[in-house]
Amino acid sequence: MGVGPSGTQKPGSDVRALTEGEVREMVLATALLVRAGVSIGIGAYPLVNPMLRALGVPEERLYQCTAGRGRACVHADQTVSTCHPVKEPVYGRWRPGLLRELDRAEAHARLAAREFEGCSDCGHREACGHCRAFVMAAAQPLFGNDGACRELLPPEERPEVARPRRKLHVF
Repeated sequence: MGVGPSGTQKPGSDVRALTEGEVREMVLATALLVRAGVSIGIGAYPLVNPMLRALGVPEERLYQCTAGRGRACVHADQTVSTCHPVKEPVYGRWRPGLLRELDRAEAHARLAAREFEGCSDCGHREACGHCRAFVMAAAQPLFGNDGACRELLPPEERPEVARPRRKLHVF
């Protein structure tokens, strides 16, 4: 699954969101493989962490994004963002000393605290926080919510998000 505008991925890459069924299949296969002793995990998609946790995958096997918690990306054009897939210059342009000052940036603090629409009061905030690149690829703002959690989490665990999504089945 690629994110970003057309032409930004390797030639022939399928640039589309995974379907709910594909995500569930990936999570179930990963949990089964972990239980079988295979060294496997799902990286860069922390939205699956609550599902993996519910299936007994140990905490140390869950991927947690470090954007706002020690990570920043200086792009070739010298803009600075939270990570390489996020192209928005969250921290402006590179200059000497910028990385030492990130802790004082409001955006960095919000990223570290997972203060996003729908995430701020969610019980899965620490394990998830959902990838900002995927949220932005869904045409939502950096601190917005693409509603994917409404599709994937059980109803009693879904945070309130502004954009209602269709009702789907859960495991």
